[in-house]
Amino acid sequence: MEKSKAIIMTDLSYGDTGKGTTTEWFASHADSAAIVRFNGGGQAEHNIVRPDGTHHTFSQFGSASLLPNTVNHLSRDMWVNPLNMAPEARHLQQLGVHDIWQRTTVSEEARIVTPYHRAGNRLRELARGANAHGSTGQGIGEAGVDDIVRGDLTLRAGDVRRRDLVQLLENMRVYKREQMRALGSMLRTDTEEWDALNDETLSEEYADIYNEWSHVLRIVARDYLATLALEHSHVIFEPAQGVLLDEKYGFHPHTTWSNTTPGNAEAQLRDIDFSGSVKKYGILRAYTTRHGYGPFVTEDEALDDPLYEYHNGVGEWQGKFRVGHFDPVAHRYAIQAVGELDGLVVTNIDRVVELPEWKYATGYNVPSDSAAGKYFDMHGSIARDMKLPQTGSKEHVEQLGKMLFEAKPVYGSIENPSADDVIKTIEREMGERVVLASFGPTINDKKILEDTILL
Repeated sequence: MEKSKAIIMTDLSYGDTGKGTTTEWFASHADSAAIVRFNGGGQAEHNIVRPDGTHHTFSQFGSASLLPNTVNHLSRDMWVNPLNMAPEARHLQQLGVHDIWQRTTVSEEARIVTPYHRAGNRLRELARGANAHGSTGQGIGEAGVDDIVRGDLTLRAGDVRRRDLVQLLENMRVYKREQMRALGSMLRTDTEEWDALNDETLSEEYADIYNEWSHVLRIVARDYLATLALEHSHVIFEPAQGVLLDEKYGFHPHTTWSNTTPGNAEAQLRDIDFSGSVKKYGILRAYTTRHGYGPFVTEDEALDDPLYEYHNGVGEWQGKFRVGHFDPVAHRYAIQAVGELDGLVVTNIDRVVELPEWKYATGYNVPSDSAAGKYFDMHGSIARDMKLPQTGSKEHVEQLGKMLFEAKPVYGSIENPSADDVIKTIEREMGERVVLASFGPTINDKKILEDTILL
């Protein structure tokens, strides 16, 4: 039997680069594919549009689930929300994917995000007021901190049939309620989130839902990835969010509690002694976007109308979907964090070739104080590249983020750009080959530029 091939994808931006549609494209070219979610959780929104117009926003199921030759695995590194999976499954069933639960497995070590985490996340974000981080409001960060500080309160998929599950959930509720009380006068007590943290009846209700969830999909052992690699021609690692939001490399505090680099996927493959070929691809739009608060040097509200976002709007917690010019400076920083790639996937090329002018950042004008050199590689007065932080340097990414709020882009531009102009410029600025180009939302809108992309 021919060895399985592994494909690891990474978003080289702030998210929303087209990870879902790229996942579906790779799966559509495989004899059979196992889609592995290897970071993030229920905050993901991967929009898939099929050639017949069918649309679904994937959050926790693999984005190739509308294809018949795929299975999904929620790995040990994913934060799972069983309550949110049920409505997503119902919509997929309405679209004809009647076996979605049978095609889905979850690692026994996957951590579960509860409604108590979500409530704490939202109450904390409300308390920040004008200093809000731009959270998705799904509780991922809250669960991440609790896992570090109070690991005894972490619920994993393999724990949902515990006899003392109700008590564990009650302990989580009380702990989170007391944490929120510590916010003092900043705590919003007039919210359904605060009401949930004070409702002693909910833990039993959630325990019943978790138990039911554990019977509609399979909870599997840590090394189940090895079985998937034996049974499928391709193991495709589908990422969530982007490297510029990474827990280590993102510009704190506007970041996620998740490793958004290929690191988790690579570790999982090492753990099963995977011996097949491994390809790593970085994904970008032909322009740069950011959903929610945080530094965004090339943002330009003049692009809001011509580059209107079809499936992303103003999020209740996340805020506005923001649009800007292509930013190679930020994306090269992401590549430094990711390491060697086998090529780039560039999406939304069809949208920028309709613009009268396509701009890209050749550098930043940054504050001229002496600190700039600590965070940027300076070329005269222009910052061409950002420096990676030393291991564990939270101060570096915090200061870098503050300076990015003040940075101003220096642009190169092309009038009436062609697709070839855009692709060649991205290759030059990024120092990487573009191997797959996307000219629309469906898998039929992709064009292979490098024949070895699936080898």
